[in-house]
Amino acid sequence: MQRSYLGPEFSSRDNQRTMKKYKTPYHRCADFDVLCREVATLFSEGNAIVWF
Repeated sequence: MQRSYLGPEFSSRDNQRTMKKYKTPYHRCADFDVLCREVATLFSEGNAIVWF
């Protein structure tokens, strides 16, 4: 994709700090396959997912 603007960049530390500030639950997952299964399950239960 050329000349697209995908928004500002945030570090993992920035993300964690903001989520803690607003008491937003979050989960880090090191295994991509496990992550995809967890996200699919959460979507199927009607949850919103934010992926950084």
